[in-house]
Parts: sequence; C-alpha cells; structure tokens
Amino acid sequence: MEGQYYWPHGDKYEGDHLNGFPHGKGKYTYKDGGTYVGDFVKGNKEGHGVRKWPNGTEYEGPFVNGEMHGKGTFTNTMGMPCDSDWVAGKRISMFN
Repeated sequence: MEGQYYWPHGDKYEGDHLNGFPHGKGKYTYKDGGTYVGDFVKGNKEGHGVRKWPNGTEYEGPFVNGEMHGKGTFTNTMGMPCDSDWVAGKRISMFN
C-alpha cells in the first residue's frame, strides 16, 4: 500500500507502508530539507538507501536499524566521494 504521512514537527514520508509504518520503498523528508530515499522495514531505514543532508553531503549504501552500516559511499560538500565501511552510523575505515 502507498501513502503519505506528515508529522507535526515537519517531517513527512511518501511511499509504501504496512500497519501504519513505512515499509518497503519510500522517501522520508526531514523538516530541515534533508532526505532519505530507499528501503524501510517496520518504520526503520533498513536495506539500501540514499541519505542527503541540506549542506549537500550524502551517503549511499546499506542501512541497518536506521543507521549507516556496511560498505557505503559518502560524498562531501565538494562532491568528492569516499568509499568506507560503516558500523552503527559511524565510519570505521576507508577502502579503494
């Protein structure tokens, strides 16, 4: 099922849902203008996705329990990508 949710604090979600939670493919827009586009499981970012921040930085790769986790690419404000390993939202190493 597809739908849209709006939160009083300004965030919104558009996409698949199940039992009132984002579930499947969707787009979450934060009140600051940042976005996450990708996979959701029971309301959490889970699977592959792209998280963009208002300052122009972005991360593309796997998410686990709502956090960047696994081998992903972080692109800085200058547009330079860096492939890295991530654990629970923190970069732990860079790889080529």
